Amino acid sequence: MSVLMTWSEKIAFAARMKRICAAGGMRCPDGRRMFHEADNPLLKADRLALLTVPEGGCALTGAFGAEGFFASPCAASPAGAQALARAIVQRQRAWGVQRVTGPVKPSIVDFDNGAALGGEEVSPFTERLPEFFDEALRGQGFAVARRSILYRLDPAALDWPAYERAAAYSLRRFGYRVVAARTMGDRAACEAVARLSRTDSALAHTDEETAALLSALGRRWSRRMTQIALCGGETVGCLLALEDRKTRTARAATIQVRPDFQNRAVTAALALPMLREASDMRVECGVIDESNWASRLSVERAGGRPLAILQQYDVELTNK
Repeated sequence: MSVLMTWSEKIAFAARMKRICAAGGMRCPDGRRMFHEADNPLLKADRLALLTVPEGGCALTGAFGAEGFFASPCAASPAGAQALARAIVQRQRAWGVQRVTGPVKPSIVDFDNGAALGGEEVSPFTERLPEFFDEALRGQGFAVARRSILYRLDPAALDWPAYERAAAYSLRRFGYRVVAARTMGDRAACEAVARLSRTDSALAHTDEETAALLSALGRRWSRRMTQIALCGGETVGCLLALEDRKTRTARAATIQVRPDFQNRAVTAALALPMLREASDMRVECGVIDESNWASRLSVERAGGRPLAILQQYDVELTNK
């Protein structure tokens, strides 16, 4: 479960967003939907955007053809929920979508095999997800605590090249080939992340230190890279470019640690393989606004054709 809200609070937020949508003349179907792997809306989306609000909220939003619009929301407070709902409706109207499909489950997949959902049915892929991350992370500087799924960064043990190889191997096991892989390559930046993420001082860093690190990383890394932001504070995330070996189609997947607003419970850094853009893809990353940690991500094919995000994984990294 997210460190931000309990499941009941997320359900209440979904209902609140539904009422706001209805007041704005939008249609939002009854009930929560559990999307299985075969009909996950992320597989169908032709437009995607990551929304954040300074009041404390973020949502992955998407639209797919005439079928409508979906959002995967998470908020830190009622004020954040209201602000996020307004931002979601604004995005829907900007895209010209008349029907709301969702809001979908805040975490597209679950890391505890449905325990947080009271035993509700979950996607078969969910059952393989712990194994997926364990194989990529165990022994590469992350200790796995089997509660929900929690990872602790051990900077001294972190072997970046071996970790990236393990992550790529895990992705291949699920039928995908990592294209144009690139290691982080910036030892100084990695060490800075490790210092901010060390478990004995994870809560000691300040907003100013985090902002300085973001600024340093922004100068070092080109915007052409698929990196969103990587730091030991409020914003951690990366974008992977993948290629389906069966259909030979290029897709993208985000693996991110949210939120990107001030929440001291999420402090450690996640670094999966940083990938250069594939030959038929163009990736645009929004600039981090250090005043409110807002960022926006859009992914599209060269020539303006949208590129669907394959799957989003929300990973909680704590110092517990």
